[in-house]
Amino acid sequence: MTIDFEKDQTEVLDKTTNISKLADKIKELQAHQQQLEVQEDAIKQKKKDIEHLSGEVIPTMLSEMGLSFLKLQVSALLREGQTKIINPTIIPRLGGLL
Repeated sequence: MTIDFEKDQTEVLDKTTNISKLADKIKELQAHQQQLEVQEDAIKQKKKDIEHLSGEVIPTMLSEMGLSFLKLQVSALLREGQTKIINPTIIPRLGGLL
């Protein structure tokens, strides 16, 4: 049995190249995962902001102005305590049916 050092060396280099490519893909995956986590956190914060505005700020302002509903140009009637989806944006929870 003879040992072919050139062939063995080529196989080792091929495996090293493949391991390097694998490591690059793993790093790419981790970067995507981190980016997704940041984006998910931003979405969660946006949802909290929307809930705060629609559930607290706008109803308080309506109440302070002595209003119980608001009619929008998109022909939507908003009343205290309700959320409606129109053109597909979320209308604050101001109540009542459209």
